[in-house]
Amino acid sequence: MLGSVTPLNIPPAGMYRDMQRNVYCRILTYMIKEELFYLGVKALICNGRGEVLVLRATRRNGEAYYDLPGGRVNRNEDTSSALAREVKEETGITALKIGKHLGMALTSIRIPISDGEEGSLILSVYQCTAGYLTDLATEEGVELEWCPAVQLLERIQYPDVLADAITAELSPHNSTSR
Repeated sequence: MLGSVTPLNIPPAGMYRDMQRNVYCRILTYMIKEELFYLGVKALICNGRGEVLVLRATRRNGEAYYDLPGGRVNRNEDTSSALAREVKEETGITALKIGKHLGMALTSIRIPISDGEEGSLILSVYQCTAGYLTDLATEEGVELEWCPAVQLLERIQYPDVLADAITAELSPHNSTSR
């Protein structure tokens, strides 16, 4: 019949927009996962002999690696408190003086979260000085070493922007600032 119209179930314009937005948001949720980032802080601690304090530890797979003292910032903790806490835990140093911020970079390090999920690590490095550096103590399975500054970047693997900042800080023309 020409004159009869079958009614369609078309929602009002505003309702259609809301339905479309909800479907779009659900699709995005499945397509894109929000990345979770952790902030890590590291201390570049030098002695008077041109050496840098490094940790030598072992990964779960048995592989040895070197790193600067430091660790992750906890929720509701500022970076200075986190760095002092981590350095004390890892080295026994209680009188840490945090100096110049050398730089910050996104690393390739993945941090396990839960259920196979991982987050990324943003690393921030500070030039630090410490009092008595003779009786250093560390966590089980971690050794402390004084590494010649010229060999540091052969041992630790940091993003180029941090490696460049560390190199600049350790260069001979900066030795008077420590």
